[in-house]
Amino acid sequence: MVIVALLRYYVTKIMYAPDNQVLQPANMSFRALKKTIFEKLADFTKEDPGEINVLQLLESVKSDVKDNNALARSTRIRKGCEYLPEDAVKVRKSYFCKENDGYFNKKVGGVNPMAMMNPDMMSNMMKQNVQGMFNIFLFSVVGSFFSGFIIAQVPFPLGQKFKGLLQQGLNLQALDPSYVSSMSWCFLLIFGLQGVLNLILGDSDGMDDMSQMMPNPSQMMGQGGMDQKNYQALFKSEKENYEILSYKFRLEDAEDAFLAKYQKKIQ
Repeated sequence: MVIVALLRYYVTKIMYAPDNQVLQPANMSFRALKKTIFEKLADFTKEDPGEINVLQLLESVKSDVKDNNALARSTRIRKGCEYLPEDAVKVRKSYFCKENDGYFNKKVGGVNPMAMMNPDMMSNMMKQNVQGMFNIFLFSVVGSFFSGFIIAQVPFPLGQKFKGLLQQGLNLQALDPSYVSSMSWCFLLIFGLQGVLNLILGDSDGMDDMSQMMPNPSQMMGQGGMDQKNYQALFKSEKENYEILSYKFRLEDAEDAFLAKYQKKIQ
């Protein structure tokens, strides 16, 4: 199940990876990217695009992409603020939450009535269908080959209300609720492996970013049933998170700790 969860993570990461609006016009020539960190992305078949107006490219980025990236960046800042100096945290907080000019105080347009015709929305629905088919296929395989098996037991007593959760695929009324069926175990592993994946990948922030990029099924009841994020509500929630943010700089004594640890080696 860990391998299946990893496969699902990487497939989702590929499907929802946003296009880089700055690098795209130059999926550039080898000449433009030579001796840069993007040299491996160089296309030997393309000519040098010449001078590129980066500001114009940034202006062409869609507003929903900017808003989504701003939310992801704000989340990373809040989670890692203890490694930033206090002034740096205040500057970033001001950029997002300043009373009149803050990014999260800007007005966001309403739901687009033509969203049904938006190719991006249709693409998101197709990606969600692919994810749903993956889950259906997985549960069908487990149900076909392992239905009726008991593979685990909870080491403490449980009430009868837990039978529906832990004994999917079993119709034994007299069976103790502490036993876990194969189908229920599959559910628990798929939705409970987040911590294990964080340890394996070492990238919990990346997984959080992916969850933000993925459309939320609960928000699909907008116009025409298409995915419409309520950025105004998301911005308000993020501002409230900043209001209750607890800050403590963890690197205040970093120099002293370093010297205390390596003083003998330095001498």
